[in-house]
Amino acid sequence: MQELVEFHGGTIVADSDGIAGSRFTVNVPFGTQHLPADRIGSARTPVRSSTRAGTYVQEALGWLPDASESELAEAPSAQAAAASEASGRVLLAEDNSDMRAYVKRLLQAEGFSVEAVPDGEAALAAARRRSPDLLLSDVMMPKLDGFGLLAEVRADPALRDMPFVLLSARAGDEARAEGIEAGADDYLTKPFSARELVARVSANLRLARERREAVLRESEARYRQIVEGAEDFAIVTLDERGTITGWNTGAERLIGFSEVEAIGQPTGIFFMPEDRRTGVPEHEMEKAASEGRALNERWHVRKDGTRFWGSGLMMCLDAPGGGFLKIFRDRTVEHEAEAALRTSEERFRTALSIETVGAIYFDMEGRLVDANAAFLRMGGYTREDVERGNLTWQNLTPVDWYEGSAQAFAELLEKGQTTPYEKEYLRKDGTRWWALFAAKMLPDGTAFEFVVDTTARKEAERRLVELNGTLEARVAERSAELEAANEQLRQSQKMEAMGSLTGGVAHDFNNLLTPIVGSLDLLQRKGFGGERERRLIDGALQSAERAKTLVQRLLAFARRQPLQAEAVDVSEIIRGMADLVDSTSGPQVQVEIDIPAGLPAAMADANQLEMALLNLAVNARDAMPAGGTLTLAARSEDVGPEHRCRLSPGNYVRLSVADTGTGMDEATLTRAIEPFFSTKGIGKGTGLGLSMVHGLAAQLGGALAISSKPALGTNVEFWLPASMDSARPADRLVERSAMKGAGTALLVDDEELVRASTADMLSDLGFAVVEAGSAEERRCDF
Repeated sequence: MQELVEFHGGTIVADSDGIAGSRFTVNVPFGTQHLPADRIGSARTPVRSSTRAGTYVQEALGWLPDASESELAEAPSAQAAAASEASGRVLLAEDNSDMRAYVKRLLQAEGFSVEAVPDGEAALAAARRRSPDLLLSDVMMPKLDGFGLLAEVRADPALRDMPFVLLSARAGDEARAEGIEAGADDYLTKPFSARELVARVSANLRLARERREAVLRESEARYRQIVEGAEDFAIVTLDERGTITGWNTGAERLIGFSEVEAIGQPTGIFFMPEDRRTGVPEHEMEKAASEGRALNERWHVRKDGTRFWGSGLMMCLDAPGGGFLKIFRDRTVEHEAEAALRTSEERFRTALSIETVGAIYFDMEGRLVDANAAFLRMGGYTREDVERGNLTWQNLTPVDWYEGSAQAFAELLEKGQTTPYEKEYLRKDGTRWWALFAAKMLPDGTAFEFVVDTTARKEAERRLVELNGTLEARVAERSAELEAANEQLRQSQKMEAMGSLTGGVAHDFNNLLTPIVGSLDLLQRKGFGGERERRLIDGALQSAERAKTLVQRLLAFARRQPLQAEAVDVSEIIRGMADLVDSTSGPQVQVEIDIPAGLPAAMADANQLEMALLNLAVNARDAMPAGGTLTLAARSEDVGPEHRCRLSPGNYVRLSVADTGTGMDEATLTRAIEPFFSTKGIGKGTGLGLSMVHGLAAQLGGALAISSKPALGTNVEFWLPASMDSARPADRLVERSAMKGAGTALLVDDEELVRASTADMLSDLGFAVVEAGSAEERRCDF
């Protein structure tokens, strides 16, 4: 009533008290002068009240269904309910119960599912509980009116796009414009016909559905464009059972299966076999279903059998039918780099934890940047002294040793490493201590230095010199012998320290190199990639093999290479190498073989012995640039006590490689077996040949002896223990190498990368492989 009176420019005044009751006074202006022109209609033809009454009665009777219709509306069949859901779900907010029942009946008769509430607050709660397809709201309602409900709906992200139709008794364009400006999709003026109501509701539902479908089509097209353009990412969709339903070009490029091949396959087709056996794909889907997402960081397998490290995640799809979305990319390079970095860091920590050998790091300005506990203990320094950054090689070195230290530093900058060098260091308290050190440049521009405390030995030498000084007249000869013994001791300790350092580095490098060589070999034999890739693989494999040879020489020098010592026919090996030595020596060098009949077998590794003899022959050839004679000889000799090579008494086979070349002076001869020492010039040798042969001889229980004079040539003797057993026939090597893989191999290695690479090679040879990180891990199984 208030809305109608205000619409006509009037007012309502209400008076009330507890005794006289209530009085409502309505004031309405006469005429039409106060009304806008658009609200003044043409004159109406009077209608008989009986006619109007009949119309209202007929419409009012239509509001009240008969008993059968009422029961049907209150308990719709399942088929009718489904049809209503298909037509659309309508939420009706109307405070007038008769109007609410009337509108609900009209819409249900047209197949709509209708939920009716008496006010705006109830409508807002119902809409948030179960979002309807359309909200039909009266304007004038208690608690929250239609405009307030409209504002709440448009402010809610989950409801803002829902069609909203206002119902009001206010007619005219101004009222309609006010409702549309407030955010309503349509404005329906009371009274309205059933046909108009149904038409408006149907039209708004249809427009909303078409807008949603257009947005969905646009979103799908945009999604398809994004997915197909993401070639660096594999994007895979799965149904709720884990069957592949979508496969982008990135997945095809990364995994190798085409979209046609992948669609309909289980997600496990690109998981590793062991992950499929343990149910990893299913577990990943279960986690994504329960938590919304599941991280994916593991090895996967391509169509061609190669593996890659996949990194990404799986998410649940918020769409009809559910399912999952899996996105990942290839991070193999980063993963292996991270693993190598972790291994390097672990080695770094291990090196710094050595208690018997000092280890320091310093930059190119000579400033100490790190040191292990052993070095700090030797010098009397603390960790804080290092962290303050004030320690330099000058602070650690007495002034009288500056020149030698500066030369060593210059050698480090020029060659990347120093010759093992012995000098005095300064302690924090100013006292001196002797040390043997060797330094090497690191890729990051810093230098790493091993330091061995030799103070006790030097002190013993000092006391010995003092004693010799007092007895010089009587024991001059004995002193000379002791000095020679001390020199041998120094040389032995120096070689031992270098052997320990070289062997440790070579062993770790060999572990890093093994998976590289194995992987490249597998790729080469499988013919991976095109011509360019195969050429790159061949080049990488050649470099890896050269690195492998270098490591073997380092291990030989350090006496840590694996050997298969057995009875070997030395004469057969030398004669078998004669042609090779002759061809590699050139026409200016005459090769002679001097081997007596009946030479006993020697205990040796045939392959390593051949390599050692070839190294000695190459050195002899290089010592005769103008030509000469190279003699390969062998003799059987009995060795007694105090032999010049310090061999244990027994029977030995002495092999010798002699040349008539330039020879060596005493200084060169003293350093001849030091690793990386070479007289051939830069780029003409690694300086590991004699070191390797020396280490091999010592590891086999023999010895290496070198005699040489400038311009008179060099003779290198290789002593090996003689064997009472007969030499093994050569054809057994062929038979053993021709064996094909069969059965099960137990592979034990504590290096994961080495173990994985070796397992791949054994599997490729036909073996079933059981892997273990230690001997204890699989001992019970076997």
